[in-house]
Amino acid sequence: TLTLLNMWHTDVADWESIIELLAEPAMAAPELTGTLSVLSGMPDRVPSHISTRIAPLLRKWMTRTPAQDPFEPQDVRGLAADALNALHPGALTNIDLWSLMAGTREQRASAVLVIARRRNPTDINLLAAFAQDEDVKVRSTVASCLAGWVKEQVNPRDALELLQSLLQDSGTRLARSVSGTLANSQPEVLQQCESLVEVLKNHISADVRRDLAATLR
Repeated sequence: TLTLLNMWHTDVADWESIIELLAEPAMAAPELTGTLSVLSGMPDRVPSHISTRIAPLLRKWMTRTPAQDPFEPQDVRGLAADALNALHPGALTNIDLWSLMAGTREQRASAVLVIARRRNPTDINLLAAFAQDEDVKVRSTVASCLAGWVKEQVNPRDALELLQSLLQDSGTRLARSVSGTLANSQPEVLQQCESLVEVLKNHISADVRRDLAATLR
């Protein structure tokens, strides 16, 4: 909440508290996830001098082996990597990316986000590889990123073809990630993926149908 307030009320922002939060090595994962997610979602609203101070703290969380707790997940490595990449595009090396790709499902999902943020059309093959991941969280992240590529016209033809293949999944999670991403797309984008829109309009999930109805208004 404080991170959000800092972003929108810059004249009274208290970034020191956020830096203290990220600098505390004993901080529990649930106390970090919200801040890391907000940093990833709106990196442009973080002042450059604050972003510079935050970067090494994020890298420490990204590379720290999580505590083993059977009752509470403690792994924020993927979230930290995504936040670092959002704030400083290109900050992650190939070795960093390889480590994410070989990690937990959260790390693999973050690797997808890192790859998708590069907006390199030739990365479609990497996203296709992740589309075969056994974990639905990773596959739904791929689906959302592909929908984002279609929306932003990054290799839209291949992205749409791969996305339609992914949506053969009988569940609802992938479709929900796609319909949410496509919300408020330009009419020409929706026209380009008309066949996909038709599938989502008649989807089993009421949330997906609502998203499409709102988008098509």
